[in-house]
Amino acid sequence: MAEETKAATEQVKAEAEDVKAKAEDVKAKAAEDEAKEAKSVKEEAAKVEKKAKETVKKATDAASKTEKEGEGIVKKIINKVKKFFN
Repeated sequence: MAEETKAATEQVKAEAEDVKAKAEDVKAKAAEDEAKEAKSVKEEAAKVEKKAKETVKKATDAASKTEKEGEGIVKKIINKVKKFFN
């Protein structure tokens, strides 16, 4: 009976080691998945930031163009008024 108990104890120890190894594998997989998710989020944030910068640049360029066109129109009006009074 002592041999049976010893054998059962060894089997339980082996199963416990197997469960421990599987738990370590699960932890490693979870850490790997978390790292991939963080990388994905970081890449997405970089894309959004790039798009925002492009949008700001386009808006700035459009505002500058509109301002220059407005200045051109004002100059034309001033020149016409000067010609009218001269």
